Amino acid sequence: MPEENGTGRLDRIERILDALAVKLAATNDEFDRMREEHDRDYKQLMAPQVLMQDNLRILVENQQHFDQRVDKLVSAIGEFIRSRPNPSSAA
Repeated sequence: MPEENGTGRLDRIERILDALAVKLAATNDEFDRMREEHDRDYKQLMAPQVLMQDNLRILVENQQHFDQRVDKLVSAIGEFIRSRPNPSSAA
């Protein structure tokens, strides 16, 4: 009888290990699927981000040129106003 109990225990342990191995394999498959999905999503997000960074760099460059032109315009208007005769001194 002791051999049957020992064999029964080993059978139970073997079934438990088999069940764990099956569950582990399923978990690994799910993990691999999630990683592939993450990699795909990451690649989909990277392309627009690169384009957005390029557009932002161009926008910053254009803003600097715009600021320079506005500064020149303000200076020109200031010079024009200062070069005009003062109406209060003419009276």
